[in-house]
Amino acid sequence: MPEIKNEVIDTRKKEKDNSQKKKKKRNAKMKKKQKLIPSSTVRAPRSFRRRKMREELKNFRRVKLEKTLPATFSFEKDKESVLRFLNEAFHHYKTLKNRVQEKRYNYDLAAVTSIDITAICLFLSLINKINANGIGSRGNYPINNEARQVLVESGFADIMQSAFKPLKTKKYNNQLYIVGSKRVDNKKIGQSVKEAVGYLTGEERHFQPIYTMLIEICSNSVEHANKKERDKNWVVSVSYETDRVNFIVVDTGEGIMRTIQKKLPEMFVDKFRSDGDILEDLLNKGYQSRTKEINRHKGLPKIKENYDAGYVDNMKILTNKVWYDMASKTYEKTRNEYFGVLYSWSFTKDNYNKWECKKNI
Repeated sequence: MPEIKNEVIDTRKKEKDNSQKKKKKRNAKMKKKQKLIPSSTVRAPRSFRRRKMREELKNFRRVKLEKTLPATFSFEKDKESVLRFLNEAFHHYKTLKNRVQEKRYNYDLAAVTSIDITAICLFLSLINKINANGIGSRGNYPINNEARQVLVESGFADIMQSAFKPLKTKKYNNQLYIVGSKRVDNKKIGQSVKEAVGYLTGEERHFQPIYTMLIEICSNSVEHANKKERDKNWVVSVSYETDRVNFIVVDTGEGIMRTIQKKLPEMFVDKFRSDGDILEDLLNKGYQSRTKEINRHKGLPKIKENYDAGYVDNMKILTNKVWYDMASKTYEKTRNEYFGVLYSWSFTKDNYNKWECKKNI
């Protein structure tokens, strides 16, 4: 009996020894594997990880919104450069808006050597759209004297008083103003039209065709040009030349081509048509808008009606990828898209007299 007990104890010892040997081998293998794993994957202490995360978050948000305008910022000379800048600047804002250190967008105009009123209006509409989302703006003036003077004469600095220091070197009483966001400022529009007539005729009078065009364009913008109400804004520019007054109206949004409500047959046909041809149909009341009311784009037919009657000259429209010239009934397809609509026209004393004659008949 005692001998059997000893044998059992011996076998237990052997099993224990074997299990310990296996455990040692397994631990040795694990140590070898750990040596092969890079040190970066080794889990650091929690306090260290939290501190590092705070530092990374701080660095992640340490970003400034800055953009340099191209040297030729003139729509007449290089429209593609202007449109490209607008798209890049807004995309830049959308990408970094949650990472900015200061709620401000810095625009560098120092290198600009050429600029015109159309580009200024488009630039201002971009600033207004970004400002509506809580981002302020700052900027400087071009070093080039000619470009600097054009910017000052446009009235741009009068609007951006907090950002661009006004310079008191203006020669002309050009107007550049923002007409509301949720409603149209009829009084402001009416006064600017009267002043324009007064400049040409020597007496401030009402000019119904241009007043109606401005009201219809801006009212249409209020209706449905922008999905987000806070993004709604439109800019009106009134600039004076020796014998004519130029009007520019810009509204931001999606553009005319993206707001047309088409029926199924129209959608199929338009795949084989250009945007310029579609815009011509809109001018002739050929489509519905997103509201599904016939010809909700009332501003377009009214513009054509006044142009055909001879009350305005040099009528041009920019929307999405179309730059349309009503005088020659031709259009140019742009490579860069403009998400909004720009209306540009001028009138002279002769245009006003035509309307006066017809009104008195």
